[in-house]
Order: sequence, then structure tokens, then C-alpha cells
Amino acid sequence: MHRLLILFFLKLSFLGYCQNLQICHSDSLVDFSVVPSSLTNTLEWEFIFGDGAEIIDGQFSDSISVKFSNPGEYILQLREVASNDCFTPVDLNIFVSPNPLASFSNDGVCIYDSVKFFNTSIANDGIQSSIWRVGNEVFDDIDLNYKFDETGEYLIELSVVSNSGCSDTESLIFSLSDRPMADFYHYPEKITTLDPTVEFVNISSEGSVSWSFGDELFSDEWQPTHYYPAAGWYDVQLTIEDENGCLDSITKSLLVENELIYYLPTSFTPDGDGLNDDFGLKGFNIDRIQEFSLVITNRWGEVIFSVDDISQTWRGENLLGNAAMTGTYLWSIRIKDELGKQTRHIGEVTLLR
Repeated sequence: MHRLLILFFLKLSFLGYCQNLQICHSDSLVDFSVVPSSLTNTLEWEFIFGDGAEIIDGQFSDSISVKFSNPGEYILQLREVASNDCFTPVDLNIFVSPNPLASFSNDGVCIYDSVKFFNTSIANDGIQSSIWRVGNEVFDDIDLNYKFDETGEYLIELSVVSNSGCSDTESLIFSLSDRPMADFYHYPEKITTLDPTVEFVNISSEGSVSWSFGDELFSDEWQPTHYYPAAGWYDVQLTIEDENGCLDSITKSLLVENELIYYLPTSFTPDGDGLNDDFGLKGFNIDRIQEFSLVITNRWGEVIFSVDDISQTWRGENLLGNAAMTGTYLWSIRIKDELGKQTRHIGEVTLLR
């Protein structure tokens, strides 16, 4: 609480006169002193206008203490009464200006970043000046841009002065540590559609985390486990946020390989008994094959059968639709999986009748 001393002189006369005074509400406790024209005269103090002023000491003396509870306009009257009951009134018009309210906000204080502090101060009659202090540095500006290059504690102080000359100060202490660090690895290292469950091992610094698994699914667990239903490349992003709201993120590409398990029989008997009547690709996940071709040739390299539909099989006929001879044939398949990987496989099959 500020205390203000007001000293004025009173001259005895039959006509009163008026003085004007402007103070700030922060100066809520004010001392008024007067020099009377005669030490034998009586002094009387009274607020004749205004609500919220109280004389707390010295009512009939040459010095009083006044407390102003509210800003606003007041009239303090002093009467000096002589022995013959003649008196002189002196009116003091007092305007108590409201204090400005200093305040500021920021969008996160992070080491090595340029931080903007927004001046959110309020004053009824407008802000005349804003002074920022960061340690021993002083800045005269409405808002403050500041870059913190070292860890430690920083006192940020904002002092504002209103157009009526009243002031207020707001200060906050920020503790800055090193920037958070996001990093992770996953297990197993090689991931296939046979076992597409992935365990993510978080080796980040402390903080709250957010995972994006690259398949429109997310998690806030520290070390999540995630299931990938299909082969492909996935961009996995980990974001970490420390207690100051500072962020760091890392993205790693994860490959889920298409593990095709298939086989082709070494022989078949196309005799129509419903057992082992055809020759074709069978296996696990073969429905994910994007492109396929199967070619059957005889021992002289002549093409006997050729298809590019994985659902079609060879039933022991040649290209003319006639029954092929019993014997051993060469087969060749080409496969392009859902990741675009192309492979070629060859082998032999025995046709029995």
C-alpha cells in the first residue's frame, strides 16, 4: 500500500477557495497536512462529496490520514474556525484514478525458441507505456519477443503506466530446462503380416506423449502395442510435451511386409474323382497378391498352359483343350505382392492319369 503526503496552505478569509488533486488508487492511504493561519484556530475536516473515503486519524488536527476504498471523485473540505466563529472553508477536489491491471500471457516458454509475451494489461483511460524486464535487460514495447538461450530460472516483469500516470506491475518466474527429446524403437525389428503386432519402446525424456501409428489410429500410452492388419509402409510419429508446454516429435517409417505362405503340389491326378484333380497356387494371404501369372511348359519348352488369374488352375489339358500326356512338366509363376515386390519361382510337377 502506498502512502502519499499532501501539504497545502490555508489563509483565513471570509470567502473559501478550491484546489484540485489527482491521485492513483494504489495511493489508497493519503496524509493531508495544513499550515493554519493561527495556532489558536480550530480545524475541521469533512468529505462533502464521494463514497468510499474514510478519515482514519487526525480529524481535528493539522494532519489527517485518509483511506480511499474506491476510485472516483471526492471533495474534502477543511474549515479553519477563529475564536469569533469566523471560518474559512477550503475545498479540495480529489480524483482517485483506478489503477491499471498489468498482465501478460505467452504461448509456451521453451529453450532455444523465440517466445512471444502478449501484453493483456487493462486501463480505463488507456496504457501510456509498457516496460518489460528480463533479468538485467529492459525492453520498451507493447509485446515482448524473447529467446531463451540458457536453462535456468527467469523472472519476467511487466510494468505499465496508464494515461493518468497510475502504474501496476506483474511478474512471473519461468523455470527452463533442456528441450524435451522424443525417440523410440519398435520390436520386432522385422514385421510381417504373419505377426503384425508391434511393441513400441519409448526412450524419450519425461513428459506427456501422443502417438500416431500412420493408420489413423492414435494412443497416449507411454509404450503402446499396436496391431497392423495390412502390409505396407506406415509413418509412426511420437510427440512429447514437457511441463512448460514445449514439444518435440520424431517420425519413423515402419514396414509391414507381406509374408506369403503358399505351395504347389509336386503331382496331381486329373481323373475327376475329386481328389487332387488340379494344379495351382494354394496358401495363406494369397488373396493379397496384386499380380499373378502361371505358365506350364513341357520338356521341350512348349507352353502347355498359361493364366494370370490366381483362382484358375491347370486340369491337365493343353492349349487346344486336349488331355496332356502323362509326365513331368515345368511350371513358372510370377507374383507381385501388395507392396509392389515382384518374385519369380520355378519348379516341376508330375501329371498322373
